[in-house]
Amino acid sequence: KGTVSGTITDKDLNNETLPFATVTVKGTTNSKQTDIDGKYSIDLNAGTHVLVFSFLGYESQEEKITIAAGEK
Repeated sequence: KGTVSGTITDKDLNNETLPFATVTVKGTTNSKQTDIDGKYSIDLNAGTHVLVFSFLGYESQEEKITIAAGEK
């Protein structure tokens, strides 16, 4: 497994963080919510995945990532 982490922000609002946004691995039930500071961390099997970032009132965004075993 590998770990993907980051911070979700709104570029149109001076990069304000988005607390309690949802990060989902597309095609799975694997998801996490960001914390009060907009930060998230999600464990994934090695390979290529599509992460879907969603927040109430915003259009969802997808990001394709590839992660290797043990990678952060």
